[in-house]
Amino acid sequence: MELAGKADVLHYHDEFAYSARCAHPLPSVMRVRAFIDVHKFAAAVPLRRVNVLMRDGFACCFCGTRRGPLTMDHVRPVSAGGTSTWSNLVTACAPCNARKGSRTLAQLGWKLIRVPREPTAAELGVLPGLSVRDLSAPEPYWAPYLEPYRERAAELARMRELAESF
Repeated sequence: MELAGKADVLHYHDEFAYSARCAHPLPSVMRVRAFIDVHKFAAAVPLRRVNVLMRDGFACCFCGTRRGPLTMDHVRPVSAGGTSTWSNLVTACAPCNARKGSRTLAQLGWKLIRVPREPTAAELGVLPGLSVRDLSAPEPYWAPYLEPYRERAAELARMRELAESF
């Protein structure tokens, strides 16, 4: 990318890649000259309990409470042909989940507080291209470039801890 004029190298490793004719310094920090939307390349968010909880803000989609054990509920019950998809799974508190049972929202006269949909990686705090290790123990020369992401990573870690406790 540097040789093609697409990126500027901000820092090099102390190592080299050798070709038949010369030694090339290995870049460790690069700045791309044109914007690349890495979210397009990020994988779809996996449908997991923790991700549904995070999408719904750790609140019941029926009553809005954040207390008590939170569960996942199928908006359209499995017994009525409902499937485990982003648009059919919501966070529910245990009392609401027990009251709803295998009935539909129309049968109960209930409405959802928020419409379930597939979240983007950015909405859940996933930073494409950066791992937790990159942010928690970066190479010394990366630290200044990663500083803006540390606060978001700390917030994400707190959310994941909270989700794991349910």
